[in-house]
Amino acid sequence: MLQVKTILKKFVFQKNNKNLDFKKIAIPLFGKITNNQTKCEKQFNTAITNQPITKYKNIVTVHCIRHAESTMNALRNHNIKTLNIHELLSSKDPGILDAPLSKYGVEKANNFGDNGGPTYKGKPIMERASLIITSNLRRAMETSNLISKRSSENCKICVLDFVREKALYISDVPCLSKEEIIKNYPKADISFLPDTNFKDYIVLPEDHEQVDQRIQQFINFIKNYQDLENNEIVLVSHYYFLKRLLKGSVLWQLPNLGVITIHIDKNTGKIINNNFFS
Repeated sequence: MLQVKTILKKFVFQKNNKNLDFKKIAIPLFGKITNNQTKCEKQFNTAITNQPITKYKNIVTVHCIRHAESTMNALRNHNIKTLNIHELLSSKDPGILDAPLSKYGVEKANNFGDNGGPTYKGKPIMERASLIITSNLRRAMETSNLISKRSSENCKICVLDFVREKALYISDVPCLSKEEIIKNYPKADISFLPDTNFKDYIVLPEDHEQVDQRIQQFINFIKNYQDLENNEIVLVSHYYFLKRLLKGSVLWQLPNLGVITIHIDKNTGKIINNNFFS
């Protein structure tokens, strides 16, 4: 708190300085805000319109879940714990193709599935959803498979390429064919997945514009999908994709298996509000 006050005093003292770089003050300030504040359900993105939901039949509730810990996440977490600054600052690709879940990630995803996830309007979200959408990256499909234990038998797991992670490393490149997906994840619906060899198709690294195009594909999918029983779905996706979808600010954080519930207007394709669950 003392550090925050010091930064605020610096800002007030220099407010008349025309050469002041606001980012040098704002970003450290935001960085001092404790994680405890993100553990409550809250509104946190003013870029997303926050208006009453009136046309319920046109509103789709989407429970956005970041996949469980992958081997790529585990490697980074290990480097953080051991203060391996060289590896943390290195831009070298660790070389983990289509990173699967770590042992810890599998354990946590199983626990999530046993409980059905956080409660929304009196019922676990995995029991509420009439559709699960997942990317075709292994860590997302594995997560979807493990957390869907309490989902209804009619709840499909729809595999979509365009909700995958922003491709920065080969860990972000899907490697499983349609046949391999069906073999490993029998509940998967691959009818919307193209016949593409993504290892040849994806050029690293992807930029924001490419991710934005895929986000628009996701919005269009939601607008046009007709088989939802209750207009409530689960999306299992990735950090950068979800951050871009929600126009995340410097305060935006989403841990593995973190959930953000949003509402999309099918008429306009706009996100009208959101809630965070840690």
